[in-house]
Amino acid sequence: KKKICELYAKVLGSQEALH
Repeated sequence: KKKICELYAKVLGSQEALH
């Protein structure tokens, strides 16, 4: 589940960068 959390954080960071 740690990997999922990391992936989720990466996705959130990507979205923030896009925004």
